[in-house]
Amino acid sequence: MSAMDKDARISRFWDKFTDKTIAYGVKKDNVRWYVKHAELYIKSQNTRLALHTPQTIDNYLEVKGRNTRLKDWMFCQIIDSLRILFVDDDNPSITDTGISCTMIYDSK
Repeated sequence: MSAMDKDARISRFWDKFTDKTIAYGVKKDNVRWYVKHAELYIKSQNTRLALHTPQTIDNYLEVKGRNTRLKDWMFCQIIDSLRILFVDDDNPSITDTGISCTMIYDSK
């Protein structure tokens, strides 16, 4: 795959992620933070997204959760960005209950 093809695929991936984030009800002004959280997660791992397990995500969130400088709403953004990243496109429910940190913090 050429560098241009790879760049185009990456760009399409983030365009889809952005569209999906908005579809989940995240305000457009906040979308860039969700992208940033997802990018940081991806960069922290050494495997393709398709190979990630719930344990991979749990380990990442455990480390993030120990950061005492991280505000609750920031941690919620990280959680929701990972939900958006891993939830199937055909099923846009973020949680089983239909309630998410996005709904709580972005509605203020």
